[in-house]
Amino acid sequence: VPLSHFEREEEGLLERLRLKLNGRLIVFSAAVIYANPDSEYGQRKQKLETWYMNACAKRGIRLTILRPFNLFGPFQLPYRPGSLVANLMCNFLLGKSTEINDMEARRDFMCAEDLGKFIELVFQEGKDGSFDVGSGQLIQVRNLLEHLQQTIFTRRLSIVDKAIRESIPDLPADTALSAHISMVDFDAGLRRTLLFYQTNIHLLKGYVERKED
Repeated sequence: VPLSHFEREEEGLLERLRLKLNGRLIVFSAAVIYANPDSEYGQRKQKLETWYMNACAKRGIRLTILRPFNLFGPFQLPYRPGSLVANLMCNFLLGKSTEINDMEARRDFMCAEDLGKFIELVFQEGKDGSFDVGSGQLIQVRNLLEHLQQTIFTRRLSIVDKAIRESIPDLPADTALSAHISMVDFDAGLRRTLLFYQTNIHLLKGYVERKED
């Protein structure tokens, strides 16, 4: 949706939801508002948050805004923004190289399975406001690659280091919510994700072929 049509589209969506007074709405934003707020995607997410804060306050709707950091897990499509783990796993299985812009960059990764726990906590404890969705821990991309090679894949990845240093700040998720959640073990989440791609390798090949056409 173009930014010029943004408010009209969101207004229509909110009307169709027919939320009652004191009903709850959860809106998913993104951590891009910290990392790259001036990008079109970042501007869209900021506008989304501001619009819903004003609209829900006017209607008496309880609002929770969740800002996911770098999610990974089964069913995530590769070659999309924020899909580094999916890219690495899919390229590994398909015998392809993965381009890395900045090996020194640090990211906060979280298994997508935990997302439901955040949502459940919001409803159980009536959490209003804006919250980060992440582990609260940063891992350097270089270290992530080494960890995958030594622990998950047990053989070398094919990596193209483009050596493009990022100006984006390395920020972990605030742990206001995650401190109350028993999160999926990082390695267990990685192994389940790899198993999903291995099991669906035929679908993955078809998806990649269509992307390359």
